[in-house]
Amino acid sequence: MSQQESIEAIASFLKQSLKAAGVSPRAEGDREVIVFTPQMLPGIQAGVLEVSEEALDDQSAEVILSDLREQNVPQRLLSNPSLQLRYFADRQVPHFETREVECDGRHYRVVRGGDRTVRIYDSADRTLSRMPPTMLNMNVSIYRKSLKAWCDEISSWRGPEQ
Repeated sequence: MSQQESIEAIASFLKQSLKAAGVSPRAEGDREVIVFTPQMLPGIQAGVLEVSEEALDDQSAEVILSDLREQNVPQRLLSNPSLQLRYFADRQVPHFETREVECDGRHYRVVRGGDRTVRIYDSADRTLSRMPPTMLNMNVSIYRKSLKAWCDEISSWRGPEQ
């Protein structure tokens, strides 16, 4: 099965499982993922699923769909619509979302859990020393904020060694 056929199979599975009007897959080449965005019926919300191109290359559609079913991904997308779940080559869908951010040549990882708690880690896996406690909860996906906005905030929250 080709990568495009796998993408179509995942979109169809999500549409049926979520009882969505449709599911739009879109490639984000700079991150090497396919983002599946459900178009829900009025009054219903669902989160977004990312599938890495590496996972699509390494696994058959049947394996990916089995993993998504086994890990209750459709139910998780419905129960926390602000979370953007990720399926990668390790075949796991964690209960949190992560985003890599580069600022001034330094690398950071923004992590938001299912409880909406946000943490930002530097390349040594240390939390930013001056991150305000008010940012510890975020009601929307970390992908809703631009990379520039994250970088601006990270620049003001990081410590001297970060």
